Amino acid sequence: MASFTDQPSTDAPKKEPDAVSEPVQEPVQEPVQEPVQEPVLSASEQLRRLKIKEKVAEAQAAMARSQASSSLSKKDDRHKFWSTQPVSQQLMTGATGSPDEEDRKPGQPLRHQTVEGTRQEPYPLPAGFEWTTLDVTDESQLDEVYTLLNRHYVEDDDNMFRFDYSRPFLRWAVCPPGYSPDLHLGVKACKSGKLMGVITAIPQSMCVEGSRSDMVEINFLCVHKKLRSKRLA
Repeated sequence: MASFTDQPSTDAPKKEPDAVSEPVQEPVQEPVQEPVQEPVLSASEQLRRLKIKEKVAEAQAAMARSQASSSLSKKDDRHKFWSTQPVSQQLMTGATGSPDEEDRKPGQPLRHQTVEGTRQEPYPLPAGFEWTTLDVTDESQLDEVYTLLNRHYVEDDDNMFRFDYSRPFLRWAVCPPGYSPDLHLGVKACKSGKLMGVITAIPQSMCVEGSRSDMVEINFLCVHKKLRSKRLA
């Protein structure tokens, strides 16, 4: 029987496998955003932006007032100034419109009025003022019209900006082909002769629902600021 002796093992000792090292995930640092610094505004720019905000607020308030006033009844729907003036008084009677509009036939204007049917006498003016016909082809009278419009015509609420129509433009605008000098009217102070108001009109041929009528287009309606308290417009 064969005998076995203890012999050292020729097999190398087995090493335990190295532990698998997992990559360490470091937190990603987001770039630091520096606070945006608003530009330093000048005092004039700050004032301008403040005025814009105020005008927006005023416009919103005016719109709210307009919506509220639309619900007034017919007897309350009167304007303190315009309801006393020789202008069309269109009293709304509901969704259908004015009484004239309800009764009119298709193709008819709201009110057909001829020159012969209009008032021939000028409307009375407050004491100390008189009507006058303006001749804008005369340089001195054109200069009067220009000065009045330049100082008292359309302007913003802050009284900072006004339209500045040049003298040649004014003459061109109110003297189209076929114009009538009788349609250029002014109001003057009797004592000084200073022009205090102006209204101009040019002829227009309008087509309303297929019916052509001769009309006038009003423009450059202006009254000196001091006369507006005298109920002139």
